[in-house]
Amino acid sequence: MFNRLVTLLPCLFLLNACSTSLQVIGDTFAPLRGRSDKLTDTAKLDTRYRYLRVTVHGRSTLMILGYVDPAPHTPVEVWYSAGGAEVLRLQDGRVVGTTAMPTDWSNVRLSALPSWSSISAPLTLTRRRDVMPGYDYGVVDTLSVIPIAPPSGTHLVGVPVDRLSWFKETSSGREPLPPGRYGVSIRNGQGIVVYGEQCLSRSFCISWQRWPANS
Repeated sequence: MFNRLVTLLPCLFLLNACSTSLQVIGDTFAPLRGRSDKLTDTAKLDTRYRYLRVTVHGRSTLMILGYVDPAPHTPVEVWYSAGGAEVLRLQDGRVVGTTAMPTDWSNVRLSALPSWSSISAPLTLTRRRDVMPGYDYGVVDTLSVIPIAPPSGTHLVGVPVDRLSWFKETSSGREPLPPGRYGVSIRNGQGIVVYGEQCLSRSFCISWQRWPANS
């Protein structure tokens, strides 16, 4: 825990004081006050850090990687908004936790995380999650993942859709959610999720992209 905190402190300092680009962009999930996506896409970035372009309700801004948490299957990336309040946890491109969003997930457990490069036919896995608000604990989803053709209508920027391998993920269960989509760069048999879309509730959906494009 101490080592993880030491890793995180420089990032929090950056979020609150050092990064002009993040100060200009503002907080991801606060009202954006008419800011243009151009501010996000042209912001000068500190190359020492990794960024995520996050889109909510059609407006985009950036989050910064705080640390990577060891976990079963694959590590979890923990991303922070400019103010440091909102947190997005991604495991191999899927949401496995959030903080301070309109809908929050915690204690997300996946039955398996097959490599993206191995998915050539429909595949099924199970997800368990706790949801706030509403104190809804132990929600179980059955997820079905299938390869799809490059889609239209994404928030992907700076990368041709046909350069990525695409997958659609549908859920069934007590509270089925709108489908998610993932754009994956597969090289030498290894898949890296470059772009993802996922709904945390029927009314709150986000998309994210590793930034800058082609990074």
